[in-house]
Amino acid sequence: VYILNYANNGTQEAAGVIITETVPNLTRISQASVNYGWVCEANGFSGEECRLDVGNVASGASDEVEFIVVVDENQALSPTDNLITNTVSILDDEGNGPDPILNNGRDSEPTQIPFSDISIEKTTDKQTAKIDENITYTFIARNNGPAPATEVVMSDTLPNDLEFIRAFDESGEIAVSQNGQTIDILIGDLGALETKVINIETKVLVDSSKDLLNAASIRALQADPEISNNTDSATVTLELTPNRSGGTGLDRIIRTGGARESLSLSFILLGVIGVVYAISRDREKVRK
Repeated sequence: VYILNYANNGTQEAAGVIITETVPNLTRISQASVNYGWVCEANGFSGEECRLDVGNVASGASDEVEFIVVVDENQALSPTDNLITNTVSILDDEGNGPDPILNNGRDSEPTQIPFSDISIEKTTDKQTAKIDENITYTFIARNNGPAPATEVVMSDTLPNDLEFIRAFDESGEIAVSQNGQTIDILIGDLGALETKVINIETKVLVDSSKDLLNAASIRALQADPEISNNTDSATVTLELTPNRSGGTGLDRIIRTGGARESLSLSFILLGVIGVVYAISRDREKVRK
């Protein structure tokens, strides 16, 4: 946020006053500036001129305005190229004569962009899993510096074959924001060289043979000069449940004298899911 102080030091009213800003390198204009009344040449990207119509300024009057930009995430930022320079100028329409002193109608301000190289590493507690088994993913969020990172958020998108159970750290369960299969966890602030370990426990929903790729990402409010380490993934191989051994049994009990004959046959079919069929028959015999 740039605070621009302007004043009319002359003896006459200045008419049609315009303040002109050049969007600094590595930045773009914010929506707040647009709402404030700034109008840019195109989309308000780096290098474009933006103008604010102040109108008339009475002799001896002064005021201040704001010009707000944000770091453009689409522009590459490096630890050796994080200095931005903001340049501003002010002019009127010279309806009441030209400005006798021009060297105070322009100013610039250099600013060092704070950046944080945040990264994420992801591992699992197992390489293979079967239906109804749990898989726990472990995430190591790290701020490699040099500046503190704020509003750090980790996102993990689970495969459709997994059910989210819980998220936890060394202190216990932690709150998440879930949208479908995407789990967002607000880590908060990470100081320079600080790490945070988070675990997500899941459950396998299908009996299948395939690889499950699970990808996660991390972001923060500050600019990041190295985005290649903002994502990581882990793969777990699902295995089919092995067939269980089965068998057949035949029980026959016969009682005489007004007796009852019971015949039962049980039978197990083997397959991906064991299905048990039972056939029974009761027959009552009465001697006359």
